Amino acid sequence: MQKPYGLLEFMKTFRLAQLATLLMDIEMHQQECAKARDEAKRAGIGMATTPSQINWQHMMDCLEKGRNIATELGLDSAASQFALVRMHHEPQPDQVDPGDFSEWSADMRNVSDALLTNLWQRQVIQIEPELAGCINNDAPFGDDVKDKFADAIPDLRESGNCIAIDSGTAAVFHLMRAVEWGLRALCADLGILRVRRSYKKSNPKFAALEWTQWERMLEEAQKKIDKKIEKLGPSKRKQSLQQFYYPIMQDLKGFKDAFRNHVMHSRVSYAQRQALDIRDHVQRFMQALASGLTK
Repeated sequence: MQKPYGLLEFMKTFRLAQLATLLMDIEMHQQECAKARDEAKRAGIGMATTPSQINWQHMMDCLEKGRNIATELGLDSAASQFALVRMHHEPQPDQVDPGDFSEWSADMRNVSDALLTNLWQRQVIQIEPELAGCINNDAPFGDDVKDKFADAIPDLRESGNCIAIDSGTAAVFHLMRAVEWGLRALCADLGILRVRRSYKKSNPKFAALEWTQWERMLEEAQKKIDKKIEKLGPSKRKQSLQQFYYPIMQDLKGFKDAFRNHVMHSRVSYAQRQALDIRDHVQRFMQALASGLTK
């Protein structure tokens, strides 16, 4: 997804001030040419009257400026129209000021229409002010989460962008991907770098975490946690581990059964408000997990 822009960034990126000036210049030249054409017709001169050298140069400069701006903004058909009109009015060896006022008036109207048509094909989304903090935010859950789960940054950033543009289902999809990075980090912290996928004694087979289903990672993590806690006698250390690991595991199992499985298999869609609620839940989980990891 292409990143959303702030208002100032949008104006700079799409050169709105230059576009507005360009459109006003084109409109001014078109009106001047139409007026001169009509005056020539009323005077019985015909329509062969041509602009002065100064006016001709101004209009040629306007066309070149329009071509450059359209090219930079990717407005390809408008850029081509500017280039073709300018080429049409380039003087030939036996001409000094080619093109009469009637031609110039029509051509200026054509380049204006081409530019506006290209601009109308661009769609702009307005972001509500209260969601501005969601846009392109690499650390929506704070620096500790960002530092501990660097691999989750792209998904956390995209989840915020999706919420801001009211794509709730896409936001939940990215949030569940971010949670998976947390699950992998938890497994690694417990010393689980691969998970057994075959229980044949003669030829056991293992898979790296990125190729392992959530269910299998959760099973292995639970075994490690239980073993780690059970060997401790009643103590503050045991209580601390229980208070850290058990809520984390409950959250992970809840994410899997309530959200992850359903959104991954196209069973449910989410509105923006629902995505925001799930995001809050994921934030609490990621912050709690980041605070207790040793690696």
